Amino acid sequence: MTYGTFGGVTGHHSLCIQSMDGMLMFFEQDSYTFGRFLPGFLLPGPLVYNSRTDSFLTVSSARQLESYKFETLAVATEAESRQDPDLPLKTGGKRLMPDWTFVLGEQALDLCVPSLSHYSSFIFILGERNLYCLRDSGQIRFMKKLEFNPSSFLPYASVTDGTTNLLLGNHTNMLLVYQDVTLKWAAQLPFVPVAIRVANFPEIKGVVISLSSDGHLLCSYMGTDPSFFSTPKVDAREADYEQVDAEMKTLQKFIKEATRTQDILAKTDAEEDLIVTVAVSSSMDSPSQALIQDIDGLPVPSVTVQLKVKARCVVQSSKMTVGIQPPLAVTQEKVVLEPMDRNREKRGERGEDLQHRAQGRTRTLATAVRT
Repeated sequence: MTYGTFGGVTGHHSLCIQSMDGMLMFFEQDSYTFGRFLPGFLLPGPLVYNSRTDSFLTVSSARQLESYKFETLAVATEAESRQDPDLPLKTGGKRLMPDWTFVLGEQALDLCVPSLSHYSSFIFILGERNLYCLRDSGQIRFMKKLEFNPSSFLPYASVTDGTTNLLLGNHTNMLLVYQDVTLKWAAQLPFVPVAIRVANFPEIKGVVISLSSDGHLLCSYMGTDPSFFSTPKVDAREADYEQVDAEMKTLQKFIKEATRTQDILAKTDAEEDLIVTVAVSSSMDSPSQALIQDIDGLPVPSVTVQLKVKARCVVQSSKMTVGIQPPLAVTQEKVVLEPMDRNREKRGERGEDLQHRAQGRTRTLATAVRT
């Protein structure tokens, strides 16, 4: 839908609504005036009215921009039904033809004709991969190839003569500000903007309003408020070089002491509090010390592993677990250690000698047991 003073009529606006079947319906206030079918129509595209040339702009299914003057639409064949271009025209009407066309080669996402000047106007087309700017006559002014997937745009102001500022949103939640083809500013949004407008409120000018795909509005303000805080003036006085030199020497002394080579970590004891020593016999046990109880006490090859525990502190009610990788096994996986005083070694059989028999179901002769 678009609106404007169609035909140069002043005092009120007229409406133009595009239907899904390609018909342009014109309304003057609440009264239906007439309707026209666009030639070669398949799917509806963006529609905008250019008040300076009194023409309607739309992008057809042929991926080209078409311009129709209101006078041409008014005298064309009445749209009682869709007309076949091969059939003869009805009496009293003319076949609808565009005044000029411009091939885009891609589908247009949006059209805009900003009213920034009474002497000239530009036509902006946002494509899927390009941004176009045309003059009223359909001649191209500039084209910019976009390196991202755009979602919406808005030409909103003319800062200098002959240039136009644009707001352009993309699918990476970015809001970009362009002056013609030059990027001037970039901002991050919390969503992908599907529509962008600039509004002025009583106390805030230039508020950027963004609409998300789920219907959320975001009013943001690009830039910062000027700070009215002024730094109080400091009384000018001559520097005391002797005092400055003394402070410098003091600081250099502190820096020298702080950077002096020293142990950062606390010193640790030379010996560990608990030392476990493992000794594996270099020969197989003869006779074997490991039996398979499930098979009538069948002996299997075994090797003796001796563990020696030395404590530099008092150890109470400790337990040691021996883990080993298959196919090897141990005759006793868990051993409860008796309380040990400082520097007392536990050795010997049954509480003094912690010997573990490693039994193997293969021909592996020895293995290392780690705790």
